[in-house]
Amino acid sequence: MVKSGVSLILAACLLLPACGDDGEDTEEPVHLEIGGDWESDFGTEVIADESWSTSFGSDVYIDEIVEFSNENNDAILLAEDGTYGRKVWTEIDDDSFYYCTVSFDKTSAEEAVSESEPYEDDDPLNVGCGAADFAWTMLTR
Repeated sequence: MVKSGVSLILAACLLLPACGDDGEDTEEPVHLEIGGDWESDFGTEVIADESWSTSFGSDVYIDEIVEFSNENNDAILLAEDGTYGRKVWTEIDDDSFYYCTVSFDKTSAEEAVSESEPYEDDDPLNVGCGAADFAWTMLTR
C-alpha cells in the first residue's frame, strides 16, 4: 500500500507543473519601459522590445534593438545599414521623456557601448549630449 501511495504522489507531481517548484526559477519577461507610440517635433516613434521605429514624413527608419537596460536607461541598436548605435533616455515624467543618441555608425554592439559619447541627463532642455552636443529629443504619448 505504501508503494502505491508514493506512486500516486509521484504521478500527481509529474502531471502538475507547479509541484516542487518554489517559483524562484520563474522570471517574468522584462519589457522596455519606454515601449509604446510616441510623438516628437519631428514625427512619430514606435518603440517595442525588439525595435525602435522613427517616422519623418514619408521616411521610416526601423532599428533592431539588440539589447536594452531599463536600469541604465539605454538601448543598443542595429541600424538598417548594419551599423550599431546606443541611445540613452531619461525617466518618463507626465507621459513624456527625452532621449539622445550617444553613439552611432559603429561596427559592433561592444563598440557602440565602449565608444559612447559622454552625456548629462539632468537638464535635457539646456544641455546636449556627446562631444558634438547633440540635442535631446522629447517624446510624448
